[in-house]
Amino acid sequence: MTGTVRTPPTRPGLSAARRPPVETGDRSVVSCLVVRGRTIQPAPGDTLIGRSSRCPIVIDDMLASRVHAMLTVSDNVVLLADLESMNGVYLNETRVTRPVPLRDGDRIFIGSTELSFFMMDLRAAVREASGSSEDETRKRCSDLPPVSELPTDKAEVLERLGKLADRAFAEGRVDTAKRLLADHMGAILEGARGGRQVPDDVLRAAAEYGFKLAAATSEGAWIDLVVELHMIARRPLPATVLDGIAPLLASVTTWDPELFVMYQAVLAGVAPAMSAANQALCSRICALRPHR
Repeated sequence: MTGTVRTPPTRPGLSAARRPPVETGDRSVVSCLVVRGRTIQPAPGDTLIGRSSRCPIVIDDMLASRVHAMLTVSDNVVLLADLESMNGVYLNETRVTRPVPLRDGDRIFIGSTELSFFMMDLRAAVREASGSSEDETRKRCSDLPPVSELPTDKAEVLERLGKLADRAFAEGRVDTAKRLLADHMGAILEGARGGRQVPDDVLRAAAEYGFKLAAATSEGAWIDLVVELHMIARRPLPATVLDGIAPLLASVTTWDPELFVMYQAVLAGVAPAMSAANQALCSRICALRPHR
């Protein structure tokens, strides 16, 4: 991008080291956008940003698409996504190619319009405006609704990305779905390789989307990712994907059968300590013949 970057005076730009992620259990802290002098608190859920009057956040800019971007606010994360706009979305002067979590102090560029994202401490605002003491301020803010907390795992982010990917799959935009999920799926596997425990809901979602990507792209690497992730976790694949695994293994020819055999060996060793339901899943997996 060219030209002088102008940060709204209400929120000076912060260095990466000083920009913490959205992380608070404090109900008095809310996420806000500053857009051309207006301060907007995005509502929970999906908020469209664009030139169209049907967007909750309207950008009066001829370089902006009618529906340009989407902000997703959940209990755990605030995500920014480009909705395949003509001129793109830039976060801190880097083009957004997949949904990304926002951090306090981030600057968003849509067309020639700059938006500033920050976390506002309502207690401080109330205290400054009213001259109240700390105790009085805390009492006045005690009824505020709960807001963002940093997720302790990747389940929330994967769920949000998965919804966007499902929409892309339904519209036949496989490359978009792949772009949405690839980095995050890879990060989950790298975390598991590094010794991080992967929760069951993350494993289940990773298996479902990994197999969807394998079926849509015919790329065996997605099968390998799911198999390795479950092998490291010593968990069976979920029943939701097992029903369709045999035809998938037959139709996709580039996955690693030796890795699958290793996975079967791991399951055979740990299955006796599992519940009856998981033992049944392990038996189904071990009965498969992975060699092509």
